[in-house]
Amino acid sequence: MEQNTSAFKELFEVSDSDGLAALPETFSDTATELVEAYEVQLRPVVAMALATAAAACGSYARVVVPQSGRWVTLGFNVVVAIDSGRTPGWIDFLRAPLLGPIFDMQLSLGDLGPEVAKKRITHGAETLNATRKANPDPGMLKVLEQDLARQRAGLQPALLSNRLSPVHVEQVINGCFDGSVLLTDPSSDPVESFLALKTGEKLDLIKLLNCSWEGLPLSFEQRVKSGSLSMFWVTQEELLLPLCDTVLVNGALPPPILWLKSPVNGLRGTKHGIPSEKIWKKAIEILFNFRCHQQTEEFKSSDEAEVVFSQFERDIEAFIKVNRNSLARHLTWLPALARRVAVICTVFSEGAPSTISSDAASAAVLVVRWLAADHLRVLLTLEAAPVSPGTDRSTLTDNHDPSEVMLRKIRQKAPVSRRTLWRSYDNPNAVTFQSALDGLIRAGHVVKDSSEMLVPVESSGSATVVAVE
Repeated sequence: MEQNTSAFKELFEVSDSDGLAALPETFSDTATELVEAYEVQLRPVVAMALATAAAACGSYARVVVPQSGRWVTLGFNVVVAIDSGRTPGWIDFLRAPLLGPIFDMQLSLGDLGPEVAKKRITHGAETLNATRKANPDPGMLKVLEQDLARQRAGLQPALLSNRLSPVHVEQVINGCFDGSVLLTDPSSDPVESFLALKTGEKLDLIKLLNCSWEGLPLSFEQRVKSGSLSMFWVTQEELLLPLCDTVLVNGALPPPILWLKSPVNGLRGTKHGIPSEKIWKKAIEILFNFRCHQQTEEFKSSDEAEVVFSQFERDIEAFIKVNRNSLARHLTWLPALARRVAVICTVFSEGAPSTISSDAASAAVLVVRWLAADHLRVLLTLEAAPVSPGTDRSTLTDNHDPSEVMLRKIRQKAPVSRRTLWRSYDNPNAVTFQSALDGLIRAGHVVKDSSEMLVPVESSGSATVVAVE
């Protein structure tokens, strides 16, 4: 792929010092101390910190989608690739304040059993109402409210999920007290779980993530649910290439995921005694308490902030126009990400109003540009990965039917991965490519084998024989 270097640097090259300065102090201080303690790069730390804060907010904070008028939660999707078998300690440090309370609530109420837990919650609600009528100390009332909210949240043990099939995701949405679910797996690699899904399940999960991002209802077969999905995955670097053969990366409409790499660091376990640890823990707990109360605050952009976001959107469009390639679909959602980051920055500002200021918008755009530089570098690395020798470079621009051209290629190369097939075209049109492939599969001319490789199908009477040379 030819990359316009000057355009790339102008739009995405932001110094670490500038990116750090644009963040609220809680993020900048915590990230700086983690980088020093763990000897890691800064951008993955900041991205995971933002994702944790967004997940803690759940449905508490919402931001409007321009033009449509829909409201969306702070869904924040991040994949961090590491080159070691154990999750780095800095990741455990950042997400512990979020995962810890969730597991604690589930365990404490799970041991009691649902009926006993419900009775305890009913008793807690009666106590709270009686205390309100008695004109109590505000501090005591707040403690009782938070305790009751946590019990109610724990009764629905579905705030996060490590099972990714749409059937299970629907169950999680049904059980989540605010419908805002985090897809993650602290104990193993979520990418392995994703790769193990059936092709249809992968497609359905991508649709769910995209609908959540746009603020649309989530569709599960014949049912429609209200809810939102976020994800942050920690995976092995060697699993990135297999992902390229899936719709998560190489589909016509991949979900908005920030792709980052984190080089190996010497410290695996969580390091204690970092000065900002208590501040970070407190900040995440406060956001989670807001979420448990099921309060909702809607954040709108000021007129000045809207100018900033609109300009960033035009900048992205101009960059894509100059750099036409298959990576464009991984950039179009960056302005929407900036709006979400602006809400997080606003929430972390002391006494912040629910209106996003131009300063918060400018800071968020700068942070997203800074993070997107590494995001693009990862995708460019995957794009430049070697393909099978003797690749056919013919294109869909000839006079033949696109489906015929594609079927001929599959017959010549079978078994062939979707990624290798995609790369066999000089400048494939995403819409034409996917529609042609879908048409061949629907017509029964092409199937996927157990390894997700594309193979042609030859019909012989009532039998279907997979032709693999």
